[in-house]
Amino acid sequence: MANSILTKADIQAYAPELDLSAYSDATISGMLSQATNRAAQFASVRGFDLATETNETDRALINNDGELQISVRRRPIVTVTSVNLVKGGFSTSLNLTDGQGNNIFQLEYPGNKLVFPNSYLYMTGTYLAGGASQLLTLRGAKMLYQITYTGGFLTPPDDLKYAIMLYFRDIYQKQYNTRQLSSFTQGSYSENYAGINSTKGRSMYVQEAEDVLMNGGYCRLEF
Repeated sequence: MANSILTKADIQAYAPELDLSAYSDATISGMLSQATNRAAQFASVRGFDLATETNETDRALINNDGELQISVRRRPIVTVTSVNLVKGGFSTSLNLTDGQGNNIFQLEYPGNKLVFPNSYLYMTGTYLAGGASQLLTLRGAKMLYQITYTGGFLTPPDDLKYAIMLYFRDIYQKQYNTRQLSSFTQGSYSENYAGINSTKGRSMYVQEAEDVLMNGGYCRLEF
């Protein structure tokens, strides 16, 4: 479960028009956690806060250029402790630095993907059966990676906080307007509810939140 990115103070600062007087602090905290979890679920990540992931495991991709690519689930990557390639009962640990202490891998901006060059085996003096020295020879092996690393935001960016606020608004709207009415009229009194129009069951708040997450590069693309 992802840790909440927003606080009650953030809501009061970003959306002072929302009336939270009917909700306890515990309820508001729960709604904020739910909003963060919905954002993380859509983005296919473990969370957005800074944390260490131990032996995160998923499919390793070797592209047409022979580069080993690892797309982690908590971004951006801050530090990398270890990387293993795994297939069945076979596991091998990858060198992270050369003899001079330089990183062999590269971090693609904004730190969402780890890339080892096709020449990795040659650079580290590692050879496969038959003398192969290029990662490209492993392309059809369908291996998994295991990585231990620290990633996430110590200070969340404004657009990420805005996206989670939109999820919170959607949750708040459903709590406040449980019957999901688009408008209400009684005598001379009339009230309209924003955020009701939906596409495939998603309110316009959720649709905008998903657009912000996609355009901001927060979503992990599956291989």
